[in-house]
Formats: sequence, C-alpha cells, structure tokens
Amino acid sequence: MDNDVLDHMKAIDPEQRPLFDRLHAIVLAAHLDAEVAIAYGRPACRVGKRRLNLGVWKHGVSVYG
Repeated sequence: MDNDVLDHMKAIDPEQRPLFDRLHAIVLAAHLDAEVAIAYGRPACRVGKRRLNLGVWKHGVSVYG
C-alpha cells in the first residue's frame, strides 16, 4: 500500500475503524492479488478491471462495487 492509503486509513475515526478493518481484511483474504489505492478519495481494492471501494462515514462504512 502506498502512503496515501496508509494516511487515509490512519485518519479513520476510531469508532469506525474496527468495521473498516474487518471488511478490508475479508476483501484482501479473498483476493490476495488485490492492489489497494485511493479512488474517489476512498480506499479501493483492485483486481484487474474490477474495483471495490470502502467509504467511511459518520454513520458507518459503505461498500461500493
């Protein structure tokens, strides 16, 4: 992961961080070859042409395909 991704993840509200980490770990476990980068201002896991974004908000975490 590049520094932009790590900085974004460090800035996640501690209340939302456990859910984000859980979803992020599930995605990476399912796709060991996933590349993690920032897309649309949010972390995105990419495998080939497919992308899954994880958005963190005050109300929780959103998953966008």
